Amino acid sequence: MVRVSVTEQQLSAAMNRPFWKSAIWGTDEQGIIDGAAQLGCSTTIIASKEAKQAKEQIDSALGLGNPVIVCVDKWEHWAVLAGLVDDAYLCIDSDKTKVARIMSWELVETWLECEGEEKPYYGIVISHEKSRSLVPNASFLFAILQNRNHARGFGELLMEWDRKNDEEFIEAMVDSGI
Repeated sequence: MVRVSVTEQQLSAAMNRPFWKSAIWGTDEQGIIDGAAQLGCSTTIIASKEAKQAKEQIDSALGLGNPVIVCVDKWEHWAVLAGLVDDAYLCIDSDKTKVARIMSWELVETWLECEGEEKPYYGIVISHEKSRSLVPNASFLFAILQNRNHARGFGELLMEWDRKNDEEFIEAMVDSGI
């Protein structure tokens, strides 16, 4: 989401964890933080007792163009809050049939909450000082991710974005049929 292009194997190496271990057992928060640092990204932790405070911090991060990797399903899984689409959230979740979906705050809050924990709302904000994020264009990104045929070529186009200005990038996307 912050346009740092790496393969799954490169990401595993950055986290100092073999790919097969991540595929089977997942990755803990320290692995995510270490991997982000190795890739030139900085992280900020969101750990809140209150849903309202978590929402404010998440909205602030998304407003600055920074995605938030959130701990969901009672600390069992990670997903990404990638941006705001009107008053709802663009969620990227590899555990779902539809990888990208739009969710209201009420649904996100329930998804994030881990009852019995001191700070039941937890996330990791990812930012990169030299790269603009796709987050401000969340509506556009959501439309692309919903269509798997378009999403396949989208990664290649993203790699080109670093070498082109926005106008040329949009032209390339239009030319490719996205």
